[in-house]
Amino acid sequence: MCGNSSHLAAMPVSHRFPTLGAMCGASAVTGDNDFRIRPGRIRSTRAQAARPFIAQALAAAKKAGAGVSRSGRIVSGNRSRFGRGQRASIQANRLLTARSRGAVIKARVVRQMARSAPLATHLNYLRREGVTRDGQKAHLFGPGGDDVDPKAFVERCQDDRHHFRFIVSPDDAVDMSDLRSFASDLVTQMEKDLDTRLDWVAVDHWNTEHPHVHLIVRGVRDDGQDLVISRDYIKEGMRDRARDLITQELGPRTDLDIRRSLERQVDAERFTQLDRQLVRDGREAGIKYATVSMSASDRQLVTDARSRWQNTVGGLQDAMRVQAGVVGNIDTNRAQMSALVGQSQGAAGALQATQASNQLLALQAQQLADLTAVVAANGRAQMLTEAERAAAAEQGRELRRRFLTPGAGYQPGSARMFNNRN
Repeated sequence: MCGNSSHLAAMPVSHRFPTLGAMCGASAVTGDNDFRIRPGRIRSTRAQAARPFIAQALAAAKKAGAGVSRSGRIVSGNRSRFGRGQRASIQANRLLTARSRGAVIKARVVRQMARSAPLATHLNYLRREGVTRDGQKAHLFGPGGDDVDPKAFVERCQDDRHHFRFIVSPDDAVDMSDLRSFASDLVTQMEKDLDTRLDWVAVDHWNTEHPHVHLIVRGVRDDGQDLVISRDYIKEGMRDRARDLITQELGPRTDLDIRRSLERQVDAERFTQLDRQLVRDGREAGIKYATVSMSASDRQLVTDARSRWQNTVGGLQDAMRVQAGVVGNIDTNRAQMSALVGQSQGAAGALQATQASNQLLALQAQQLADLTAVVAANGRAQMLTEAERAAAAEQGRELRRRFLTPGAGYQPGSARMFNNRN
């Protein structure tokens, strides 16, 4: 190159670098061979693109569910920032206590497109025979009465962008007087929370173990604009409103109701709070209850089995300790209850009576917490026992397969039973 430098200096720029114009995306070609370079910004390499620590921390916080305000502070990022009902979703939660009745609400936003199932077909399915309390064909109800025309509702929804489909299932629906009046009261509360009139129809179903209400709401406000409901209100606010209405009708849950609710979680065919606790315990202790790995060694199988057994024994011991603690508190609670009742009856003023009543409520809350701890501990111990039993059966099948596998498994052969020496 050094020997040819004079030769290169005599050549035109376009002949020295004939492909530079193709290599530079920001160059402008002015002729067949001439070009003019327009330098662009310097591209950062992978090493130069490493973000500062504060940027990585903020990104991790945002990924975990938090948000970053304009001032740089980490705030809760789980709240919805658009749609109606944001404030109502927060207010509704303040009315609930540990004794409030429960409810499950499933929601779906259906955009009305050509390829989506027609609304009329869905309404006909909801009104099918055998879903009512007496096994007859169901009838739609709404703000216009107990026998709403489905065709008229479909015609009103024809030009809507979307509509909402809710399934509202109170935990104590069997004990409620009327699901239809409950659904009407719920929609009335929703209209207050969303600050608009709602066009809706509903039908109550009794063909499952848990009676429920199918609620169809148009996605249009009373001013003709699209109705956008906050994600938080759909996920929490509407459910909390339903729980409050159920509690107003049936009253707060008793200790027996709470205990039965926890006991039903043991045999429930769904992922319950006890299941979540079991998963957390297994994750913290590093214990595996999943399918036994075919590549695990025999030593690993024995170690996992011993860990599961120790975890089960620990769960049983924990249940016994909780039960012993609750039994030990019975006499103390009885004495405190008698003293507080005497103070409440002999209170001279309103302030003393209020204080005694608050102390009684605090004692009842403590008793409820003890009862909840006992039921939860028993359920956890039972779930651990069942999980260990299932894992042991799976491990037994794997050991049997290894024993019968040709090659590395069991190989029959001759055995010497007596010594041939004289």
